[in-house]
Amino acid sequence: ITDIKELREDIREYTFSFISPERVDYKAGQFILIKIQDEPKAFRAYSISSFNKDGTKLSVIIKKVERGYGTNIIFNNFKLGDIVELEGPMGNELVADNSSEKILFIANGIGITPFIGLTKEVLTNNPNIKDVKLLDGQRYEDEFLYRNYFQALEKEDERFHYLPIVSRDKDSSLKRGYVTHLLEDMDLEGYKVYMCGSKNMILDSYRILLDKGVKEEDIFYESEERIKLKH
Repeated sequence: ITDIKELREDIREYTFSFISPERVDYKAGQFILIKIQDEPKAFRAYSISSFNKDGTKLSVIIKKVERGYGTNIIFNNFKLGDIVELEGPMGNELVADNSSEKILFIANGIGITPFIGLTKEVLTNNPNIKDVKLLDGQRYEDEFLYRNYFQALEKEDERFHYLPIVSRDKDSSLKRGYVTHLLEDMDLEGYKVYMCGSKNMILDSYRILLDKGVKEEDIFYESEERIKLKH
């Protein structure tokens, strides 16, 4: 562990630099398994939020869950300089199709993490891309992670559109509601859609996407529930 950033009281970004092997190939949108204990051997899965191009290190963003066995071990025991066993990369559900012209990313809660790397990756390395939209739903305005990063990217690249929305914050100047409310007003013809977040958000969004004519084969998702893996 070469860096630990406190993003919020209950959210940290952990950066791992590889020892053996010294280099690993990753794709934006994949996740890794982090070993949290030896006996019994147990792992937890986390989306990769960023990685460097030479494959020597990566970062994950982890939210502490009050009764979460794995996150409590990580928050209480993992320290700078610790040597940790990782497995991966895994999962291709959120690896974006490089032939796409229009892409829609949908996230809520901590599900925003894979899109930190994915947005930049798609805009930089997809020669066909014409439009990328990111819907980011949080309960309160202070819960947005990397909001400044996404807003800066939006100013930097006219193909990218960042659409934040809050569900409970009455004092926020942002649009109130859920990402599904944003979806209902959108023309989604020709988009490939990638979702990450709560199970309910994904189920509700999936239904709306189908109703709006998005093909089932153009919808990809990774929910918080699906990637809670244990060995």
